Amino acid sequence: MVKLGVIRHAMTSWNLEKRIQGSKDIALCPEGIRQAGLWGEILRPEKYDLILSSPLIRARQTSQIIAGKIGVDIEYDRDLREQDFGEWEGKRLNDIENQAPGEIKIQESKGWDFCPPGGEPRTWF
Repeated sequence: MVKLGVIRHAMTSWNLEKRIQGSKDIALCPEGIRQAGLWGEILRPEKYDLILSSPLIRARQTSQIIAGKIGVDIEYDRDLREQDFGEWEGKRLNDIENQAPGEIKIQESKGWDFCPPGGEPRTWF
């Protein structure tokens, strides 16, 4: 039987500021480091063979902290990186709404065809 767990990276300063991170390589903040450590403690009793992680620093830091707690290797896969949000990266949703009223709703209504200005589409394959 295969057992799979999925964890999003721990908190960054941009999460706290409610900024869109996308493909920007933002490190964990102190709270994120604490979160990842707690997740590692929670996962310690379980048996895992490998952590598969995005190479972005926030995901690398999260996976390294957890791996240190549960004693497994990490493999980095570029295909697990976040979508490039183009012009929206680093901006807050309310900033985008103020600069381009209605654009967020338009993009959200596109479902899998969502593609922020200057960013990459979700259906890149």
